[in-house]
Amino acid sequence: MKNDNKASSSWKECLIFGIVNILLVLLATKLNIILISVAIILLIVAGVVVSAQYTKGEWNEGYKLSAVGCVIGLLLHCGAGVLYVFNILMGFIEIFVH
Repeated sequence: MKNDNKASSSWKECLIFGIVNILLVLLATKLNIILISVAIILLIVAGVVVSAQYTKGEWNEGYKLSAVGCVIGLLLHCGAGVLYVFNILMGFIEIFVH
């Protein structure tokens, strides 16, 4: 296992980007702009792809702790995606019930 002191800061980028995605989803939910926010979908998809690439790269280079941080960022992106889909479905249910 390599020395993690020389690992890149990609895990920080993954975590920050994941947190930003979750905050954007929550903001879009609060402002009721879920259905017109294609940019959020693109950010979530881009976040998942980039985090997966960083995770693979860090793991292959031997930076295991940094790879774990990237996996946590990947899970944040996936959580933002699930939250986004759940909010869209709840919006549709609310439209059809009322």
